[in-house]
Amino acid sequence: MSRIIKALGQGKPGARRLRLVESIDGATGLPGTPIDRAGDPAEARRRRIIWLLPLLMAAAGLALGYQAWRMHRKSAAAAQARQKDLADEHLEQLRSATDRFNRQDYEGALAQFRRLLEESPPQSGLRPILLIDLGMAYKARHDARQARRYYLEAIQADPRSWVGYNNLGMLDAELGDWDSAIVSLRKAFALDGSRVAPLLNLGRIYEKTGAWSQAGSFYMKYMEHPGADARVKAQLEPRLRKINSLIKLEMNRKGKS
Repeated sequence: MSRIIKALGQGKPGARRLRLVESIDGATGLPGTPIDRAGDPAEARRRRIIWLLPLLMAAAGLALGYQAWRMHRKSAAAAQARQKDLADEHLEQLRSATDRFNRQDYEGALAQFRRLLEESPPQSGLRPILLIDLGMAYKARHDARQARRYYLEAIQADPRSWVGYNNLGMLDAELGDWDSAIVSLRKAFALDGSRVAPLLNLGRIYEKTGAWSQAGSFYMKYMEHPGADARVKAQLEPRLRKINSLIKLEMNRKGKS
């Protein structure tokens, strides 16, 4: 005689009831005994779900990842657009400040340059330019201490700024610090050999200090440079003749002594 034993799920509302069957031959379906449920449709569905679950989870993960990537791309594009708008606005303000400087409105230019510097990020490429502009504006106001400070900050922000070294050298020359001026100007030309201003400035400094040979050498380098200005070259020719005469006179004196 077969007995029907009610097991798991019994007494629980809505739960699926499983019936464990004990056959006449004594084989039981009690807990702990393996039962062959291969023919059970519910078991087949359960196995399919277990097999598909990792795939479904992987697909859901890919979908979420793609959605996150799209959101990141949108936010990055929006940030780039904001940065471009800000950069364009800063460039327009820089042009306005430069116009003020060229009109000799140094107070107005300084105010705009300072405001732009406060708004620019630390790694902005505009920052070294603003620092040099501030140095030039302070120099125009005869504030050498502040001018020197901003030139040094510009060099620190961009160590390859030939303009920073050139302007610092000319400021030192005006202050009578010839040695520092020569070092800075030589550095400026070493950083960018396509620029002719350091050559001309070095020639002028050596001429002022009576170092005729060095003055003539740098003036000649300027004259031979492809970027030299034709009008400046025309002005330099009589000075070079005079310098060459002085060099010969100095050599004759050394020879006699």
